[in-house]
Amino acid sequence: MMQLLSRYFLSIPRVCALVWVVWAQALSAQSAEDWHQPQHWRWQWACDWLQTQAAIQQEALEAFTPTQQRFIVAIAFPEMLRYHSLQNLAETTTLQWLYVQYGTAYADFSIGVFQMKPSFAEALEKLQPKLLAYPKVSLEEQRRLRIERLNDQLWQFRYLAAFYLALEARYAHKTFDSELAKLRFYAASYNLGLAAPISKVDAWVNQRAFPHGLRYAYRGNTNYTLVAAAFFEQGCSPKR
Repeated sequence: MMQLLSRYFLSIPRVCALVWVVWAQALSAQSAEDWHQPQHWRWQWACDWLQTQAAIQQEALEAFTPTQQRFIVAIAFPEMLRYHSLQNLAETTTLQWLYVQYGTAYADFSIGVFQMKPSFAEALEKLQPKLLAYPKVSLEEQRRLRIERLNDQLWQFRYLAAFYLALEARYAHKTFDSELAKLRFYAASYNLGLAAPISKVDAWVNQRAFPHGLRYAYRGNTNYTLVAAAFFEQGCSPKR
């Protein structure tokens, strides 16, 4: 039985990789410039989705001003453009069991529209314990609850808010030339992960690695932080 399970779970990364390759090929048809424009088909999809989640967003981010809310959402907006529900389903349904049983060393995968990993949630829970507290349960049950949270859009907004607050505290003494420069820095940090040192985040602000990654720069990559900045400045435009 264990041998069958082992073969099954060893095949999971290959399936997920295949799903991603197919999706990446579809994305590669878009030019770098398209990703900055509200006319991009994925941009419009993301805006439509945000409209359906407006009440949930407001509930999760009610402590913030409308401008701050837009800033917070802009941090993760590029992830929405490359989110694929089929890939998300394949990853969460096949890998969440491994994570619950054994932790991030065995399975650490992106979940939901904001593409949050369990390791990302764990790190934020340590930085914002009051905002993201758990009841007193076993480690395994806590992992299960974490997966449940990450599959809940209200909690994804809450984790995004916690990320913003964590960076506000971490970089309270850092000076930014403008609010847009600050957003680009925060977006770079989100794209890289909380563990990234400030020197790497600074360099990533101008790195052309979105949406295909550095290995596929020839496919028309742009910069993650520029897409976040474009959303913050332009927002959602009406359909043409």
